[in-house]
Amino acid sequence: MAKPLKTIFSGISSSVRKIFLISLAAACCFGMTRCISFNINVLVSPENVISEVTICEGIDDSGELLKPLEITSEFDSGAENIICFIGLVNVTQQIRLKWKWYMSEHELYRESPEVTVNEDEEYLEHITAYDKITYDSIKDMPGEWLVVVLMNNELIARRFFLVKSPIDKINR
Repeated sequence: MAKPLKTIFSGISSSVRKIFLISLAAACCFGMTRCISFNINVLVSPENVISEVTICEGIDDSGELLKPLEITSEFDSGAENIICFIGLVNVTQQIRLKWKWYMSEHELYRESPEVTVNEDEEYLEHITAYDKITYDSIKDMPGEWLVVVLMNNELIARRFFLVKSPIDKINR
């Protein structure tokens, strides 16, 4: 004959009793032959993630990080600079950045010197960088241009932009 639960639990603390009863109820709900297993995977943030690649006319350097100003993809005689701005997050290793600017005929106009970032390989939550060309230096070469950004000699971004001749602005 089965003993009453009161007799089985005599001498056992109330917290142990609660755990046993909860376990017993769970076993009844899932059946005695069922099992649940799982792995807890800690998600690791990806490294060297591109947060932004923008073509703009200016840079705000008043804060801790640089910020693009006057974001556009069309440049005319009102523009002083044509800037390709990049933002990266979770930088944990040394990286090398380079910009290549191509004219509308797909001919290389300018290649920036390589910029080394995070030489000490510390964790940097955010970094920003940019390269630029001046409108005056290319105003006589209107058309669709391309700038590509390389990280460690691998293409990570490309942006097209339109250079308008000074005559286009006069004819409006």
